[in-house]
Amino acid sequence: MIDAVVFDLDGVLIDSEPVWEQVRRGLVAERSGHWAPDAQRRLMGMSTPEWARYLSGDLGVGLPPDEVASLVAYIASPLASATTGAALRVDGGVLKSAF
Repeated sequence: MIDAVVFDLDGVLIDSEPVWEQVRRGLVAERSGHWAPDAQRRLMGMSTPEWARYLSGDLGVGLPPDEVASLVAYIASPLASATTGAALRVDGGVLKSAF
């Protein structure tokens, strides 16, 4: 029997949007794309396939959307700290842990 279900709608438990923005902006810059002034506002609420297509085409990343999504997920993960030398901090919401 299930006792509880937790849905984390970005910002409810963890405010992850600043991390996603930092990673996406960095990828666009690295690939000589152009970060539009309204890009972050437009990205809010997009699914992964949608934002990957947007970065790939509209923002000029120039990689296939599936590669864009994979790169962003990797760079935002703890695994990337060995490659980038940095760990991205994610501020917690009201609860630091569900346990």
